[in-house]
Amino acid sequence: NDKEFVELSKIKNQPSNMERIIDTFKSLYKNNILKEKVIFNNINEGKIYGRICGWDNDKEFVALSPLDKKRITFLFGEDFIYDHITDKSHDLFNLKKTLGFQDKYLYHDIELLKKDQYIVFFQSNVDIPVFQATWDGIRSIISVYYEDLQDDFDEYVEEIKTNPVSYFEEISGFSFYHVMKQLPDPKLNKVFPLYNHSYYTSIPKAERHSYDFRCFLYCELKLLELFQGTGFTETDNNDSFSFKEYVVKNYTIDHLTSNVDNIAIFKLDIAVPQDIIEKYSSENNNSN
Repeated sequence: NDKEFVELSKIKNQPSNMERIIDTFKSLYKNNILKEKVIFNNINEGKIYGRICGWDNDKEFVALSPLDKKRITFLFGEDFIYDHITDKSHDLFNLKKTLGFQDKYLYHDIELLKKDQYIVFFQSNVDIPVFQATWDGIRSIISVYYEDLQDDFDEYVEEIKTNPVSYFEEISGFSFYHVMKQLPDPKLNKVFPLYNHSYYTSIPKAERHSYDFRCFLYCELKLLELFQGTGFTETDNNDSFSFKEYVVKNYTIDHLTSNVDNIAIFKLDIAVPQDIIEKYSSENNNSN
């Protein structure tokens, strides 16, 4: 109700109040919360970060992103929490979309793969290494977690910064989205290798191209079509929503639970709108 938003607005510019945020979230999304785990130790100290996570529904939720696929992952910060996560629309699908996901990704993961959806908030009075997702921030985190690819980043970054994903797809001849999802390429009708760290580094350095590295960033770091390297989220309809986004080590839930002051985890029911289901189910049928 309106009282909740008034109360939240009062604390927006005050020291972070994790307890109030979690109470507000639980009230607004109570019909979408399937399971919760909340631990408070030191309620009002430290910055608050969060992430909405998709997870294979036959596996236990153990990290911010799948450990076998990602060394780092993205987070949102307090501006997103205060200005959008408690938006009166209470629409979790658009909440996730505002973080830079296109409809086709959300349809594939939520509707087709039936991935479980979680939201994690955590707060720590002790700083953890978090980088704002600018190109400089990406370079910094690559230097820590992909040290062997620092030279590749420096070689290709200017070309990558000034060209969209479609430019590199045209040069390579294949769809990065279909590589990441391990689906047959719509034009070539073949499945290309997943451009993870193992595959990318198996390409001899003299044979690597800028499109190879851009596909690696796409598949492994999830620098997708909408990533601009400004440190802020982008959406595909150029709306007014833009929030700071961060990159961080892909921490396990056990690590966060043991090392941060406050943590809240909610398993969510997120529905894909019917018009999007109809659009992409029709496209899938036409491609078969």
